[in-house]
Amino acid sequence: MDKKRSSFTLYPQLQDILLLCLTTVGTTLLLWLPFILHIPLNNLPKELFTFDTILKHWDGLLYVIVAKTWYDPMNPILQSAPLGLSPIYFAAHQPLYPITIAMLTKLLSYPYAMLVSTLIASCGLATIFYLLVTHLKLSKRPLLLTLCLMLLIPRFVLVRSVGSSEPLFMLLILLSVWMVAEKHFFWAALAGMFAIMTRTPAALLGIAYAIIALLEWYQTKKINWQWGWILLMPLGLLGVFYWYGLQYQDVLAYFHSGDNLHLTHPLAVFNHSERWVGTAWLEDVAIYFILFAMTLIWRWETVQMKIADLGTKDRFEMISTIFMFVYISATIMLDHRDIPRYSLPMIPFVLLTFESFFTSKKFQWVLILALPIIYFYALNMLTYNIAPITDWRPFL
Repeated sequence: MDKKRSSFTLYPQLQDILLLCLTTVGTTLLLWLPFILHIPLNNLPKELFTFDTILKHWDGLLYVIVAKTWYDPMNPILQSAPLGLSPIYFAAHQPLYPITIAMLTKLLSYPYAMLVSTLIASCGLATIFYLLVTHLKLSKRPLLLTLCLMLLIPRFVLVRSVGSSEPLFMLLILLSVWMVAEKHFFWAALAGMFAIMTRTPAALLGIAYAIIALLEWYQTKKINWQWGWILLMPLGLLGVFYWYGLQYQDVLAYFHSGDNLHLTHPLAVFNHSERWVGTAWLEDVAIYFILFAMTLIWRWETVQMKIADLGTKDRFEMISTIFMFVYISATIMLDHRDIPRYSLPMIPFVLLTFESFFTSKKFQWVLILALPIIYFYALNMLTYNIAPITDWRPFL
């Protein structure tokens, strides 16, 4: 009888990963359900409860345009100025997520390939986070902690349910930091290179790695030549800029694509007159900044350790802390309302910092009570942040 036991009994991690993927897909379908069935909820405008609302959520379909045109300004789609946007505007949208969309168009139309790509990346993120926590023994309850990642953060529940590059970006960031902790520098650089090809803030990984390499040299007085692999990371960005040079005749097209560089000075977001802020109702941003300050203070002792003497777990803690410091330092200089979305790559590390709290029995009740709150938050945002598309032809 023992030899015939279920494979799930023999491989509990596979069972957990399957549960995580089913939860991710299932909760997304639950969020989509009122739009599929045209059932308005919470007195929101009933005419918005169609699946087009899901598809039109900013900025997903802009990546579809990239997947169809590859930045060619002479392409008829870009010539038609979809949504009134100039061809060079799309240089602000990095190509890796559009590549994943294009790979799925053999089976699906572009808008639905966009959604499925996001779902696959979200399941990949859940899997990588769970395996990381399990392998490094970062929590006694890795399944519950991963469920918190996938279900607890309102902004992430929203972006993983629409067209967005954030789940893929978060996956690659987390994988790169893990690989550096394991001293697999080539794979860390490869993941970092792909992250830069997804969203440009991944360049902050390179800054963090440079700081860690210098710290290791200072502590040991020896050069670890394995860090040289990290020089592969800028090749991803250079490759993208080279392609822009071919298409736009401008290697710096990213910087000329419009008002997409928001780094100014610390706490710049608290200025309602800024173009990309436009409101004084910023309590959520203040709470995020306070949470990040707490996280860095809780983690401060990890930075003071000697990196050459660390095991993989402590090495991960130290590297992720330095990366958080670099990333948060840049985030607090953004003059943009959407700090919660820009901050998403930090959320896995916040959860790991306070994992004993997030996996406690009391917090399980908090998570259960939070789910309907997050659900109606997401419904509200889905029916608000809609691209004004009247002509679907460029996106199909």
